Amino acid sequence: MAVRSTMSYLISKVRSNIGDTAGAMQVFSDQEIQDTLDSRRKDVYDYPLSESPNELDYFAEHGWWEASPTITLSDDSVLTSVSTPVFIASENLVAGQWTLNTTPNSTVRLSGKRYDVNGASADLLDAWMGKVKLEFDFLELGSTFKASQQIVMLEVAAKRFRARQWISSSPTRRSDEYAGWYS
Repeated sequence: MAVRSTMSYLISKVRSNIGDTAGAMQVFSDQEIQDTLDSRRKDVYDYPLSESPNELDYFAEHGWWEASPTITLSDDSVLTSVSTPVFIASENLVAGQWTLNTTPNSTVRLSGKRYDVNGASADLLDAWMGKVKLEFDFLELGSTFKASQQIVMLEVAAKRFRARQWISSSPTRRSDEYAGWYS
């Protein structure tokens, strides 16, 4: 699967987070970063946006949206940057904010993909640690070179991003309930 152009700013943000500058010395390809982001994606459909007091700004609860989400009104008309009479004047995908040119007479809804950038950054730092563990410390001409220091720094950075990642939970289910042996 090819790297989507709508992911470019998200991929750049993750590269910045993990210190993996794009180029000849990069550790991860854009495809690997996109795949990691996709594993931490949440698809949202018809999410009602919150209106600000100025009645022109609309907000999603979370940020880090893939470019080109679909903004619709209650009558299912799609808003773009050129639709009339209501159109999107500006958008901030990091904050999850859309500014319209005029106040619509209906609910504004959002459908799109949002990403856990911090969780993806931590996952990639963990993968990087796996690569660094194959390196070793050595002594040459009285100088000590320690590749193991990289692991410590990658662990510190990964912990920082793990603390900021989305919280997820799953419902508990008891496997011994209704088993029938004690009824």
